[in-house]
Order: sequence, then structure tokens, then C-alpha cells
Amino acid sequence: MDYDKPFLTYPEQVQLLRKRGLIINNEEFAIHALNTISYYDLVNRYKAHFMNDDEYFNSGLSIEHLYMFSLFDHNVQSFILKYSSMIETLFKTRLAYTLSEEFGVDYKYYLDSHHFEKRINKNGPSYDKVMEEIRKSMDIHHAKNPTKYYLENHNHIPAWILFKNISFGNSINLYRLLKPNAKQKVTMALIPNPQLSFMQKANYISTSMNAIREFRNYIAHNLNFTGLRIEGRYKIPFQTLWLLLGPPFIERKNKKITSADKNSLIGLYGTMLAMLTYLDTPYLRSTFIKDFLLIISDEDSSNDLFKEYATITNLPFNIKERLTEYYQKLYNSK
Repeated sequence: MDYDKPFLTYPEQVQLLRKRGLIINNEEFAIHALNTISYYDLVNRYKAHFMNDDEYFNSGLSIEHLYMFSLFDHNVQSFILKYSSMIETLFKTRLAYTLSEEFGVDYKYYLDSHHFEKRINKNGPSYDKVMEEIRKSMDIHHAKNPTKYYLENHNHIPAWILFKNISFGNSINLYRLLKPNAKQKVTMALIPNPQLSFMQKANYISTSMNAIREFRNYIAHNLNFTGLRIEGRYKIPFQTLWLLLGPPFIERKNKKITSADKNSLIGLYGTMLAMLTYLDTPYLRSTFIKDFLLIISDEDSSNDLFKEYATITNLPFNIKERLTEYYQKLYNSK
């Protein structure tokens, strides 16, 4: 068979890139880039941004620039991965605390069907389906630690242990399925803000946690992170974000969020702000901001690389100024 994607040696890949208009001044460096990042991740991942419809590279583009862009992208992804893991732990901890406090430490009680709706809506998760997945993590033949250790050495599995081994998605679904009384307690533990109604908070938690999970999954599975936009059922409600954070993070004109910020909020920026809402101490928030500013400190906002990344991901061009202004407010409030 004449395969349309045949194997190419690294020198052959370099020649193909040259034919497509990519500037390659140092073939040794080009081979290093290809065998470190891979042709697909270096070229195909960003082709929508750096190639035309005929699959020729934009004029003046070099492999060095693609390489640096990819490294910058991976630095941002590492930042998101760090804080999405933190948010997942925070969420599971507060959910487990409420379930344990309300219903006990044995899963037969805290996961009893009486505490959950059978299904939220026609297209939503069902209690039976979620429990089917959770039971797999409690199967002695497939269980992982720390659940496995508790199965072998204790007479029950507390929620704070079991939740270590269930997926982020299933923990979010458990929250969504909870009946009102317990759900209100979890909701208050996550968002105590009195300006919002219970329904606003519950909807925000469901959408924002799923948005955070989606970005984390794109990183874990090496998918098109820069192109990810959260719309549809997981779209984070802009007005709720405004009430939780407001300026300088979100800009409004005539009491309406600007169209530029609306575009930013369905992408990476909106998920970053959602993470920030759950980091509920000045120390955690200031650390979050410092970590991100450290990534872009070598790529000043006037730098072409940062501008390209901001354009592609819909980050506000003045994100550095917004984060710095908020950080100064935190610092001055101490």
C-alpha cells in the first residue's frame, strides 16, 4: 500500500519543512527540535496559527520561533496543571468533609442513593452510572492506593480516602446529584459569597469545575490546549465571575462586560479566573499571580512571542497589568 503518511527520517522531515517555507538555518538544531518535541506537536499542533490553507508556513517563520513558542505553551500548561490539581484536591476535600459530617464515614451511608437525585436532567449524569464507575475503584482486584490499603487493612473506606481514587469528573457529578440540604453546605464551603443565590453558586461550581477539568484533561492527553474554548453547557457564567472578582480582572463599559473580555472568558483566561475564585486566601491568590507573572516575565507584554500567544489563546494583552494591580491590592490589604 502507498501510505499517505509514510515514515520520514529526521533529515527528510527537515527537508519537508523547508519545502513548506519554514526557515531552517541550523539543521542540527532542527533535528533536535523534531526529536524532542516531535513533528506533530511542533508543526501540526499550531498549523492553524502559523500555516496558510495550502499548508505553507507564514512568511519569515523559523523553526527556532516554533520551538520557543512550544516551550512557552508548555510552561503555561504546567502552571494550569499545578493549579487544576490543587483545585481538584480542594473540591474533593470539601465535598468529602460535608458528606462525612452529614452521613458518616462508611461509603454505604455517605453514597447512599437517598442523598442523591437519580438524574439531574435528560442529558445529565445519572446516580447509577456514577456509582458504577465509583464501584470499580473499590474492587479489590483493581483498586489503587490509598483505597486498596483501606480495603485490606480497615473496616470501612472514608470519603476523604475514596475520593483520592475517583475521577475529578465523577466527584463533580456527585456534587451535581446531591440533594439540596447537603449540596447547600458544600456550596457554601466553596463559595461563601453572600451576593450570589444558591442556584447561581451551584451553577457556577458545576460549570467552572468542569471547565478546569477540561483544560487539565487537554494537558494530560496532549491535545490542542491553545485552541480550547469552553462553550455550551460548561460555559462559565460571565456575570457570576464579575460578581466574584470584578475589576481589574474583568472590564466593563456601560455596566456590560466588553466583547473582548467575553472572548477571553471562554478560553484560558476564564479558566484561570475560575481557579482564582477557589483560592480563598490572599497567600494562595498572590502565589498564583506570582507564578503566572514569572512565566511571562521573560516574555514582556511588548514581545512578539507573548503577543502571538495572547492572540491565539485570547488572553488579554494587558493581563500582566491586571494581575499586577490585583497583587498590589492584596499586598496593601495585609
